[in-house]
Amino acid sequence: MDIITILSTIVAVAGIVGGATYGLGARLARIEKDVESLKRGVEDNAREINELRRDVSELKTRVDDLTKAFRWQSDVMLSLVEQLDKKGVIEGVEACKLAFKDITSIIGNPLTEEERKRLLELINKDDLTPEEADELVRLARKVLAEHMDKKEAWWLAYYAAAKRGETYRKYNKKLTPLLD
Repeated sequence: MDIITILSTIVAVAGIVGGATYGLGARLARIEKDVESLKRGVEDNAREINELRRDVSELKTRVDDLTKAFRWQSDVMLSLVEQLDKKGVIEGVEACKLAFKDITSIIGNPLTEEERKRLLELINKDDLTPEEADELVRLARKVLAEHMDKKEAWWLAYYAAAKRGETYRKYNKKLTPLLD
């Protein structure tokens, strides 16, 4: 082999390697550009996710505040019903029972089986003692706290409050707020 053949082979191989390197370099540049584009997309998505997290957190805070407001409102309304019934302003408390006749479908949660039976027993009892009336209100509030979106829970709470007022009037006992 003479030197010219060797040199021409080296030049040919160098040309092939150079061309391949150039082609690979161009492809690598495109890949780097695509990776940068993807990186910017991921960063944008991360920012949007963080914004969504902040929005969800703010929404949760507002829903919690609204839930507290509904609970306070229900406490005020139930206290009002108790007071009105104690003064004899509300009549026909038993008619409320019709409004929550399907109560058994929702009282399994959050009440235990024992509490559920006790609630039904108190609802069906005509004359309650003040202690039983307090127990009825506590159980009704527990149902209402879990099922504020169900009208039966509200009717149950109103019925319990009215029964408590009626019972306290019957026993000539002063109504005091139930703290629980």
